Amino acid sequence: MLIKHVLRTFLELLYPSKSRCQLCGTPGSLTVCERCMSAVEFLEGVTCFNCAKNLSESYHERLCPDCRNRSFHYDRAFSCFEYKGVGKELIYSFKYEGRTAIAEVLAELMADRLKNENLQVDAVVPVPIHPNKLTTRGFNQSLLIAEALGERMKI
Repeated sequence: MLIKHVLRTFLELLYPSKSRCQLCGTPGSLTVCERCMSAVEFLEGVTCFNCAKNLSESYHERLCPDCRNRSFHYDRAFSCFEYKGVGKELIYSFKYEGRTAIAEVLAELMADRLKNENLQVDAVVPVPIHPNKLTTRGFNQSLLIAEALGERMKI
């Protein structure tokens, strides 16, 4: 997998391709085209404080039924979109198909969400990856997102 990633990167440097959507392949588009981005199911309104799952506006508790009786070591979780459909494909393409340009898209979505929540961010810390996964994948996806998010948040 690492060799495949290195070879793809090398070939891209030698023979740069025209820009294409990383999901559907539409030529001449941004990293992710408008059609694909419009299909992402963004979270809006009330979300669970622990898992960030969308909750009904009529739901008055801060925790969803799945999280109510569990303990967590953080105060609040935030998510940009539902992990299904095109959103799930976005994450999968990034992590398992080596489409690292998607890190910039995810970082932009996260930065927008943090700004909308009026949160002051002091640090962005990537989740460590097991050395075997790093060797297999060829990159740490959370590090790429953290670096791009840090740049956007100016930290």
